[in-house]
Amino acid sequence: MTTQTADVFSTHGPAAYRHSSFDPDRRWQRDRDEFEFDVATLLEKYTPLATTDEQRAILNAELERYMANYQKHFAGIYGASS
Repeated sequence: MTTQTADVFSTHGPAAYRHSSFDPDRRWQRDRDEFEFDVATLLEKYTPLATTDEQRAILNAELERYMANYQKHFAGIYGASS
């Protein structure tokens, strides 16, 4: 996980859940945990299929794109909720 992606949860998450949850810290941490689980699951599923250096490079590029989009969408969700 990139630091930038992790930051979207810790910087925007608390404000997003501050007025809608009894435990806002637990809510944004759950979002972060789900993100980490999703990324780990993707890696577990697709890493064995990438058998060449070119395929591994494509996998890494697509994973970075996935993580960037995940961050962008969560920032939007958090922005709308805060």
